[in-house]
Amino acid sequence: LEISLDEVNSRGNEDELDLGDDYIEILPLSSFGRRLVLLAKNTLNQKIRDIEKEVIFADYKKKIGDIVIGEIYQNRKHDILVNHNKNELVLPKNEQIPGEKYIKGRILRAVIKEIRRDKGNPQVIISRADNEFLRRLFEIEIPEIFDGVIEIKAIARQPGMRAKRSAK
Repeated sequence: LEISLDEVNSRGNEDELDLGDDYIEILPLSSFGRRLVLLAKNTLNQKIRDIEKEVIFADYKKKIGDIVIGEIYQNRKHDILVNHNKNELVLPKNEQIPGEKYIKGRILRAVIKEIRRDKGNPQVIISRADNEFLRRLFEIEIPEIFDGVIEIKAIARQPGMRAKRSAK
């Protein structure tokens, strides 16, 4: 909002202001109408939701390649929805292990494969068929791999069938 310099100085302001300075005037809340207060409330709530989405996006972006543990809460035709820390993770059909049964309420381990935006909302894609999932499981289950004594060079697998890895 812009106001003329003469008008500001005529309001009895003890400090003389120059062009471009900020002028702050405290207005009583009762001077606003109901619609304006609701508009301000809704705008503030939307900004908070947008910031929360950005925090979730940044948090999961740092975790790409890490294993997460969540609970299956919805089994849809083409994907599984998993609850992890009150966030929705998506396990698409092509990232599932063929022949595995995904039952609502079961705990599931998967690796975070990617994160993308879906209509402004962060969508976290997880995988159980990716080679990185098997690598991370080996790191968790085998102490020598976790400590770096044994290094996994490559992994080849047919998810749900067989897996081979070369180690050094």
